[in-house]
Amino acid sequence: MTKYSDSNGLVLLLVPLLFLNAAFAKLELTMAIEIFRHGARASIEQSYWNNWTHFGELTANGAREHFTLGLEVAKRYRDLLPFQFDPELIRVQSTHWNRTIHSAYSQLAGVFSTGDTQDYPRLHETFDLTLLNPPSNLSTKSSNLQNQSSALPSNYNPIPVHVTEKRYDHILTGYNSDTCPYIATLIQNQLDYLFTSQEMQALRDELQPFVTQAVKNRWIASTDESSLEALLQTTRVNDWLMTGYTDGRPVPFLPGSDNWKGYEYVYQVVSQVQLNSNPLQWQLGSGNFLNLVLEYFTNKTQNLTTYNFLFFSAHDSNLISILSALNQTSVGCFQQKYRNKSYVNPTCVYPTYASSIFFELWTNSVNRSDVRVKVVYNDMILQLCGQDFCGLEEFANVINAATGGIMFSQYLQICNYGLPSTTIPSFDWISALHLVLIIVLSVGILFSLKIKVLDTTRENWSLSERKNMITH
Repeated sequence: MTKYSDSNGLVLLLVPLLFLNAAFAKLELTMAIEIFRHGARASIEQSYWNNWTHFGELTANGAREHFTLGLEVAKRYRDLLPFQFDPELIRVQSTHWNRTIHSAYSQLAGVFSTGDTQDYPRLHETFDLTLLNPPSNLSTKSSNLQNQSSALPSNYNPIPVHVTEKRYDHILTGYNSDTCPYIATLIQNQLDYLFTSQEMQALRDELQPFVTQAVKNRWIASTDESSLEALLQTTRVNDWLMTGYTDGRPVPFLPGSDNWKGYEYVYQVVSQVQLNSNPLQWQLGSGNFLNLVLEYFTNKTQNLTTYNFLFFSAHDSNLISILSALNQTSVGCFQQKYRNKSYVNPTCVYPTYASSIFFELWTNSVNRSDVRVKVVYNDMILQLCGQDFCGLEEFANVINAATGGIMFSQYLQICNYGLPSTTIPSFDWISALHLVLIIVLSVGILFSLKIKVLDTTRENWSLSERKNMITH
């Protein structure tokens, strides 16, 4: 019979305990970052069917969309969100447009709602109410508030929203030519490719009936259905349909109809070619944001940040750039989806109003070095590593591939000065031969001049010598 040592017996006892710990190990959500598109808005310009007074502003429907989303965020991420806003735990960033700022406030109102389960800024019971009024001579005193303990009516708790001027907002508007001037060159290159290349002829033919219809019905200003301007103007029809429909205004087509799908397709595929068909475009457009997500997650694992939740209020351009960088959408998938009814790709969905992407950081409660990342787009888990979760190191590799390894200093270099030239000029033998002949002739002429100068110098020296000899 084999005799086991005490150490072997200890190992045998520990092995089941290790498996038991693994069985009870639990992934805990430790941080989340949300980036979302603003809610429904007014048209950014006057449309054929409806008049708008405030272009591009968030509508009542858009505000309600984000308030409702905020309620859901509060429910799903209750363990990360405090009952009352805490600047050490929460940070909110928005682009500078009114509609994104308005959307951020609307979602935050849902997250930190005024219900009984939420806390709010309140005054102490013994507070002197005469101190509430500003120094101006007011006819209405704030001491008339019904709830004397609440700082603001209805227990309202405004949350700070940070905004950066567009030309300096490299995190959220990197796709914009005002922020990154080189983007304008990339967009123009893609438009030239779309409108003139043979490879794009089939797509142009596919879009042409909708351009012709828009010109014929005078829905757009252009009268030349064969022009690039007419094609670009036709992409706006989708916006007019969406903004009118979501605001309850009259539109000629309803969602699901062939015309609605057609103009939706024109917008989606043209904008994708224009803005995200060159990898450098999504690398510049979303790279800084994706690198920031990775930086926050890495810092969280090292206890270098106190933040639990970060909100970023942005645009469809942000989300589509991120989805393109993460290889979830492309021109090809939009084409397949439109042309083939049986085509299934759940992530190839253009980000409509109030769409969101959540980046979640999870930590193993037993093994704290086991850190994982999950990315969710409109309730769809993105299989970035072939499964629901990526290890943090795997996620870092995903981000590196998505950004092309471009860091902020390189981003600034490319945006301001363009890509460095890497082309090797072709060798022109005729020009090279001409150059050689010119050099040979030049050398010959210089040599002849040198001989002539030397001969003249010798002759002058001989004459001088002879004169000296005669004189002396």
